[in-house]
Amino acid sequence: MLLATLMLMCTHALTAGAQENGSVLLTASGAQGTVTPGTVELATRTDMPVKAEISITNTGTVAFNTTIAFFSNYGYFVFDDDNDRSDIAPGQVMKWHVTYCPASAGTHTAQLNVNIGGTLHYVSFSGTAYGRGDTNNDGRVDISDLTELISYLMNDDGAVASLPAADTNGDGEVTVTDVTTLIAYLLEDAWPVVEEPVEPEDPVEPETETFTVGGVTFKMVAVKGGTFTMGSDDSYASAKPAHQVTLSSYCIGETEVTQALWLAVMGSNPSYFKGNLQRPVEKVTWYGCQSFISRLNELTGRTFRLPTEAEWEFAARGGNESQGYIYAGSDTLDDVAWYDYNSWDQDDGRGSHPVATKAPNELGLYDMNGNITEWVQDWLGSYSSEAQVNPTGASTGVMRVGRGGNWSENSCSVVGRGASNPSECWFHYGLRLAL
Repeated sequence: MLLATLMLMCTHALTAGAQENGSVLLTASGAQGTVTPGTVELATRTDMPVKAEISITNTGTVAFNTTIAFFSNYGYFVFDDDNDRSDIAPGQVMKWHVTYCPASAGTHTAQLNVNIGGTLHYVSFSGTAYGRGDTNNDGRVDISDLTELISYLMNDDGAVASLPAADTNGDGEVTVTDVTTLIAYLLEDAWPVVEEPVEPEDPVEPETETFTVGGVTFKMVAVKGGTFTMGSDDSYASAKPAHQVTLSSYCIGETEVTQALWLAVMGSNPSYFKGNLQRPVEKVTWYGCQSFISRLNELTGRTFRLPTEAEWEFAARGGNESQGYIYAGSDTLDDVAWYDYNSWDQDDGRGSHPVATKAPNELGLYDMNGNITEWVQDWLGSYSSEAQVNPTGASTGVMRVGRGGNWSENSCSVVGRGASNPSECWFHYGLRLAL
């Protein structure tokens, strides 16, 4: 599968001297610099990303900013949201931390293009990503891989063609435990997952709380735990099969995170639809949401997070107060959601609207359907028909889930599922907090 992506500061157009959210997008005229390393070698498994540190040195006499584009044939890049994007003074070194994520097995050719004053500097990522357990590198995982792995461990004769693939449990070594892990996979057709559920000794029921950060106030609504039917056998294919889920109590945001709150925490507003800070923030990546939450936690001393997909759906349905509505709070979408048919604004055209301007659902939560799609914590994966307790979704994946639909859709519901690459940002993707 060809996975080619070009990213330039979240697809902003490069205009000389232009600024977006306080960051200069083009480098200064006459700028000079170097970029190291020139190459990064890949020898990894498809489920094991490769981290790299890129150093950009100003060797000229004027300050400049950098822009970075990239492409890959079988993977994608993720940039650390804490990377310094300030001006680089003469003699200064700026370090970018990037992660290359292989999406499939094979020979990978990827490249970062760093623009310094109109001159491109290249960092090449090349090598091989091996499928987990494919120890003989023949493109499949079967009994022949097991015999090859056992032969290697018994004779240490270099028989294993792909040591990264032979490390089936991902502990950095090839030992007999990798044999047992591979056997378990061949028997069950699924890699074993070791989960140790953590139960608080003295569980405390959360309470609805109001917080103020940087002069911006927001409310977290308590959702009492319970059991419900998640998904639907009568709806979208991705929502099947319906299955029983039991959740512990938690809190969830009364509204989507507003541009005002994001600005108070991060000092910038990435949104496309501006003009009213009570609109939900959008054009934020899943990774950007994690950085926002980390800074919010530093400011408040609390442990905010994204809701799991199950927590989101339980809250959207109204929790234990659910009346069984089709949408989050009504059987009529127009009552509770900004969506394709009603999102037109005479001044701004179609787009997001200020939060809490439609009716809430049974728990007093606004915009659980429509307005903007909300990132949740889970990787995208198929549902199981088995009953689950506090599920967290697939253990790995390529896409992160978004829930609720948005202003550009007509198919908003409490069961519909969206998804996107976690490093991509869109003007209809934002977030809602959980606690």
